Amino acid sequence: MVIVPKLVLMLSAADCCPPHAVTDPPRLVWLKENLLRDGWVGPYLLGYPLDGYVQLVSGSHRYEACMQLGMKFPVAVASKNTIELIWGTDEWVDMMTTPPLYEAETWGTSHRIN
Repeated sequence: MVIVPKLVLMLSAADCCPPHAVTDPPRLVWLKENLLRDGWVGPYLLGYPLDGYVQLVSGSHRYEACMQLGMKFPVAVASKNTIELIWGTDEWVDMMTTPPLYEAETWGTSHRIN
């Protein structure tokens, strides 16, 4: 397995561009309810730097829910080239679901983000 280096940042919606519009409004409502109750649970969003922002490649509904709630969210930032090279591979899945090595000791199954 290849370990893909990444940086995880806590960002606000103003720092990011979503990958696409919300396509499932009931899911958005569900996500907002869960974020309010449990905080952030689950994998990071993923993006790459572009024109002073982070272009997200995952998480449109989570992005929108956090934007509406005024919450910051974790984004794994990698180069566009890295994302293009690993898209759809096992390394892609690893990058989407694995905390970076420097966080591994303190990362739990849930982080509350406010």
